[in-house]
Amino acid sequence: MVLIISASKKRAQVINDIFYYMGVISCAVTPKEALSEISGLYRAVLLLEPTELPDPEEYVTKLRSYASSVPIFAISEKASVPMCIFDASFNDSIYSSTLIEEIVRYQNERGLPLTAHYRLAGIDASCNSERVSVFDTSLNFTKTETMILRYLIASYPAPQNAGRIVKYAYKPSKRPEISSIRTHISVMNRKFREITGRNLFVGLEKEGYVVSTPEILKKYMATV
Repeated sequence: MVLIISASKKRAQVINDIFYYMGVISCAVTPKEALSEISGLYRAVLLLEPTELPDPEEYVTKLRSYASSVPIFAISEKASVPMCIFDASFNDSIYSSTLIEEIVRYQNERGLPLTAHYRLAGIDASCNSERVSVFDTSLNFTKTETMILRYLIASYPAPQNAGRIVKYAYKPSKRPEISSIRTHISVMNRKFREITGRNLFVGLEKEGYVVSTPEILKKYMATV
């Protein structure tokens, strides 16, 4: 997951939409919203035009105090802010695909969780894969189903309710009714069950959905 921060929510949303089409789970927020949104679930933070902040250095320090292990990157037209406060900085003319590649390279070199890589328990829903698969067998998931799976892999092992799935797995302009998530989960479970003989997700009352790994089944065996 990538947290996209900008003083202009509209500008952040443009990047968020681009990432969505690339298959990357992300969230667009203002600087104020980011302070309550950021968490260890995020794999990267992308701060757009940090010069628009009153005190960029103080703001970045505050962000790091909430999630110290999450790298923070800057995108700016001109580097008038001390770029040493960021893990890396990029010119705003960079291609989105190149930006993701550079972020992944940074993360890989430091052994951090990789943005755009969504793998768990034999399941591969990574953005660079031609298809979603489990142990190299295609699952034939739709774009929507794939984004739901990516979000639940990214947030594993924490269960996620339908409201959060709608918030993070869909574009804001395309968000459906929360009740539709149950249908998507049911269809995905059926497709997965036809191949593996078991469900892809476990539904936990009052908590939400989580990928059905052996560890999860053991932990929740008495309640599922």
